[in-house]
Amino acid sequence: MSTTPTAPPDAAAPGPGPTPPVYVAHTPAPYGAAPLGAMVRPRTLENPEIALRERAVLAMIRGDEAPRSIAMRFGLPLEEIFYWLDVYREAGRKALGG
Repeated sequence: MSTTPTAPPDAAAPGPGPTPPVYVAHTPAPYGAAPLGAMVRPRTLENPEIALRERAVLAMIRGDEAPRSIAMRFGLPLEEIFYWLDVYREAGRKALGG
């Protein structure tokens, strides 16, 4: 006498499987595409880094302080500050996200 377990009849035939996820195309920003692939988001209280980014870039333009000192003061990587400075010079203040 064999005691081999058997699967219920409905489990024997494999089904189509789980539904794959649906990917939705990214909606463009309201101001169009920003230079260098920068993401443009509206200025809101949920987005305080925009003001920080603007202040850091404007401090770099003033030139009263060393870039490394500005990066430390604002808590941003030096490369990011130079990136946003280039974005500002290329497309203006709106491109910083504000």
